[in-house]
Amino acid sequence: MKRHVIVLWGLMILLVFGSQALAMDLKVSGEFAAGGLYLDRTSVRDGVGTEGPSTAFYFQRLRLKTDLVVAPGLTLITRLDAMERSWGSSRSTPSRTLDTLSAGSRAENENIAFDWIYLTYASPIGLWRVGYMNDGAWGTVFMDTSTPRGKIAWVYNTKQWMFTLQIAKMAERNYSRIAPTAAGSDLDGDKYCGAFKYKWQTGEAGILIGLGRDAGNRPAAPGYRSLYNNFMPYTKFKAGPVSVQAELI
Repeated sequence: MKRHVIVLWGLMILLVFGSQALAMDLKVSGEFAAGGLYLDRTSVRDGVGTEGPSTAFYFQRLRLKTDLVVAPGLTLITRLDAMERSWGSSRSTPSRTLDTLSAGSRAENENIAFDWIYLTYASPIGLWRVGYMNDGAWGTVFMDTSTPRGKIAWVYNTKQWMFTLQIAKMAERNYSRIAPTAAGSDLDGDKYCGAFKYKWQTGEAGILIGLGRDAGNRPAAPGYRSLYNNFMPYTKFKAGPVSVQAELI
């Protein structure tokens, strides 16, 4: 598995540096939001002294997205959040724990944190994406997430069909400088999935089949490795004024 990933990364790097990028096209988009919040009660409990204190504060966030077109069909995409914080409030204690829906920690998002950095390559046999990107969305919005993870994804689209194969890194537990207490090697968590969907004039349907592997408990006594399977069919269709969505997990 690791050899295949290294070979693929090597090919992608050659594509980037081997391209004649004499004139690169940079597209920048983003949004800035600021607001205020006042809550008279911070608890829904009833009774004197149980309603909780009131709270009031201002907050903001700057989100920037860049598309760096290195060559036709080859693009480096990034997204970052900056100054995501309440005005004048105490800063979070730096930690390694990732923030919700971000590739950075809570403290990093209060300054600047990258959520996405991935390369897209539109090849004759499909679209390749390699790097940190959103993961966890399929079918309907039911139980979807948009947590960024390191992934290798291949997608092939026709007018009515879509096929995809993906590998996602859920957890890396190898020994390193920032993890000097790692108990061994190959204790990672990985996810492999394949999916397809078909679209017609009034709807669409698809199936995702996934395999998860978590070896984080192997050093324990007794040690074990977990394997889990996902089978997720869904459909969306319209019948006159009625729209119906269904998904099975």
